[in-house]
Parts: sequence; structure tokens; C-alpha cells
Amino acid sequence: MIKVSVIVPAYNVEQYLGRCLSSLVGQTLSEIEIIVINDGSRDGTEKIALDFREQYPDKIIVKTTENGGARAARNIGLEMASGEYIGFVDADDYVDVTMFEQLYHAASDEDGDIACCGYWRVDGEDIQIRGVGEKEAALYGTDIQEKPDILIYSTPY
Repeated sequence: MIKVSVIVPAYNVEQYLGRCLSSLVGQTLSEIEIIVINDGSRDGTEKIALDFREQYPDKIIVKTTENGGARAARNIGLEMASGEYIGFVDADDYVDVTMFEQLYHAASDEDGDIACCGYWRVDGEDIQIRGVGEKEAALYGTDIQEKPDILIYSTPY
């Protein structure tokens, strides 16, 4: 059973995609599928995605479409996903190897619909840590229908 489907919209990201996919195939959560939507790239993005699929045929799915933008690519990925939960990772990002295991357990252990985490914004030597603040954290652990501010005042990742 696939626990998490990770959708990666990719458009002209050949310089980043290898690092992104390496961080995903190395996840400690083994019941994961990685769906790369090549959104009509004109560079080497498709070749990189297909090379990773060849190396990890049980984990990676690649679909090439005409360029429709990130929203359209994410929606195509949603249609293809078979996981219990959905994750999104932009192709120019990379994640900690335990990220999806931790998020999966945070959600499933609490019977939650979503799990959130902070992130690090890395720009050369400049690193900014963006987390969930006290105001936002006070909203969690409740029903999203009871407190829709969870999605308004926080940035769930």
C-alpha cells in the first residue's frame, strides 16, 4: 500500500531536478510513490526524470504533458496518485530524508487530514528558517472545520 504520493511538477528544471529526486527516492518512508509531471520542458528535465524512473521503477512515475503551468501539473498528478496522503515538492526544492515519514506519522497517528512542517529557505549563503509559529501551532490538533484559520494564518507544508 502506498502511504504517500509525492507530486513534483517540473518545467525546465534540469539544474535542480536531480537533487530533488535524490532526496525523494532516499526517503525513510518506503511506501512512497513519486509522480513527476514534466510540464512541457524544453531542456533536459524529461531525460533526468526518465533516468530516475529507470533506476527506481517501483518508486517513480513520469508523465510528460504540454505546458499548462504548475497548477495543471499538480492536478494531473492528483489524478494519478494512489497514496493515502498527498505531498507536493517543487522540482527546485529538496527535502530531509525523514520528512515524509515524520509527516505521515504525524497525520496518521492523530487520524489527521493534513500534517504541516516548516522549511528552510536556502539562497547561497543566506539561510532562513521558516517554521510554524506559536500562533499557528495553537490552531493544530483541532478539526479544520472548527478552525479554518489553520489554512488562512499558516503556510502548511
